[in-house]
Amino acid sequence: MRSAKGHDIDAQGLSYKAGDSWKASAKGKSNQPVVFIDTTGRSYAIDPITLPSARGQGEPLTGKLTLPPGATVEHMLMESDDRKLLMASDAGYGFVCTFNDLVARNRAGKALITLPDNAHVMPPLVIEDESDMLLAITAAGRMLMFPVSDLPQLSKGKGNKIISIPAAEAAAGQDGLAHLFILPPQSTLTIHVGKRKIKLRPEELQKVTGERGRRGSLMRGLQKIDRVEIDSPRRAAAGDSEE
Repeated sequence: MRSAKGHDIDAQGLSYKAGDSWKASAKGKSNQPVVFIDTTGRSYAIDPITLPSARGQGEPLTGKLTLPPGATVEHMLMESDDRKLLMASDAGYGFVCTFNDLVARNRAGKALITLPDNAHVMPPLVIEDESDMLLAITAAGRMLMFPVSDLPQLSKGKGNKIISIPAAEAAAGQDGLAHLFILPPQSTLTIHVGKRKIKLRPEELQKVTGERGRRGSLMRGLQKIDRVEIDSPRRAAAGDSEE
């Protein structure tokens, strides 16, 4: 790991030691901690000013953090203290927290998200507004959308059920939570599956809206999603769209 001043750095284009490659990067202010989340659901925080310069080839995270045996860092992020985030596992559970809830200054970090057996941590998602919707898509192609405000706000834990995934299907590897998206109201989703493009406008997304924790609606052709584009009136007004 290493740090650089400015937001115009191409992290993937930096030189790396033999056998090393880019894993993840985050942008923020030098007075904001950078948070790391490992495969066991623990979170850690480091002050960026203590990191080596990007002009060198960095140093191992294990020089500053003590991870559980066999654990690896999967996600990193920098946000303002009160920024709301969605934390979830691919077992279909999640909760809302603030960035400050992720900050743990000790080397061993803190237990942030409780993972059921064989579950994995999903990438943290930023919640821009309390009116945002949460769209969940499972590996089998089931979709469910509901207000993200229906999830509890916690500082740590397992959270509540986002979408129902039968235990037998999860254990057999037949289904699991594959994708999560935070959508502003009236968003349009463009899903890329191979050479196909599936566009879901607000009226189509309304058909998969339901109560949190339900099974969701089966949508054919969504088993192998390559990427998703989100367009919304809010982001269009800001001159932005998410991909």
